[in-house]
Amino acid sequence: MPEPHATPGYGEVMAVFDDELFALTTDDALVNLSLLDGSIKTEATNVREFDVSHDRRWVVWQDAAQTETDLPEWPE
Repeated sequence: MPEPHATPGYGEVMAVFDDELFALTTDDALVNLSLLDGSIKTEATNVREFDVSHDRRWVVWQDAAQTETDLPEWPE
């Protein structure tokens, strides 16, 4: 990456599909909101950013806690 990745981009904090969305809350929780019935499920806590596969079979996320070797501009 030519530029430091200091803050997550829009696509790393929200993913919208036809019937559900995934988003990070202000307290760093990754939640899944059903657009069909309005139910909310917490997928993970202490999340910095995430990604959802196109078929929604996989959700991956990066922990918000920094490690000893983390650089603030280039988190692990």
